[in-house]
Amino acid sequence: MKSLYVPEKEKPQNHVMTPDDAEFIRKVCRELKKRPLWNKSNSVPHALKELNLFSIANCVRARRLLRVLQWKANPLQNNWPELNDSAREQRRNYAEWFRKELEKDQYFYRRILITDEMRMVLRSNKTGNRFVWAPPNAVIEPPSYGQKYNGGSIMVAAIVCYDYKGPLFFFVNDPGNNRALKPFNLDKEVYINQLLPFWFDDLRKKGMIQGNKLVNGYLFQQDGAPGHTAKPSMQFLDANVGLENVISRTAKKLPEGDCREKTRAQWPANSPDISPLDYSIWNMFKRRALDYLEKRDGMQYFRDGRHCRDILEYTWDNLISVQDINRIIDGMPKRVAKMREANGGLVEGYRKANKGGLKKK
Repeated sequence: MKSLYVPEKEKPQNHVMTPDDAEFIRKVCRELKKRPLWNKSNSVPHALKELNLFSIANCVRARRLLRVLQWKANPLQNNWPELNDSAREQRRNYAEWFRKELEKDQYFYRRILITDEMRMVLRSNKTGNRFVWAPPNAVIEPPSYGQKYNGGSIMVAAIVCYDYKGPLFFFVNDPGNNRALKPFNLDKEVYINQLLPFWFDDLRKKGMIQGNKLVNGYLFQQDGAPGHTAKPSMQFLDANVGLENVISRTAKKLPEGDCREKTRAQWPANSPDISPLDYSIWNMFKRRALDYLEKRDGMQYFRDGRHCRDILEYTWDNLISVQDINRIIDGMPKRVAKMREANGGLVEGYRKANKGGLKKK
């Protein structure tokens, strides 16, 4: 049975509780006790909203005092699929390829152009429901569940590598005249006709693509989304950057002569724990966007898609630095080494590292 725990860094420190603290936490505890044990509504943000006391400072204060009172905290679990034997084998193979490349060039990973997409939910808050809480004597085993979207969302895509931060791509059509943005999803047509040309134009300006090839050892990485790995998408990549410079997931068995056989390496399935955008950059981006939203507009939520897009554009351009990205990317070798030590298993601490107000798609 999974044990209940408070993560090491969250353990309570010595704290003198003032009368104001005592009155405040008494209200919070009373509200939490009204809710079903281990239900995902049994969280500090939900309780404070019910009490009309919600603020970021009060969320931090309440969690600190709950730890002082030795309440039990259990992290919400992201519903990443369990790794099957095939996924573990793919992860072991990738880790071995990564190790061999490091032996040739210890900084080769800095030239991997990492790509990913995520959704930003319009009606959520940056505190998130990272933990559910229960009194010290609670013994009921909590369920495993993930967070769901609440309302509309905007999908964005990014491309980064060491010393490079590409422009954000928004999966929306703007009809103009301040009318509502019209979102759309990623498929092979969008990938070939809009997203890849958008990225490649910027890469050509930076000199990373010359002619129809990536140069100076740069590699293009993508995950196994159907729009990415469809044959037309891979043919487009081959024609513009060369599949020998692409890290991508492909089918196990390909027809003889299929261009997808030429990929440099296979990106393993179910591996957000080794992708810098997944395990860190997206969540840092979300938190800073919502910090800026509160600072600029005094709001916890986005009014609409257009408001969300404006905040995200400003945050990406001005509040996420290349130095932030460099620091995170330099953690890749350590994470891949941990995956290798775990025999292809998930990197320990990924779920705790993947924190932030909103769940990644």
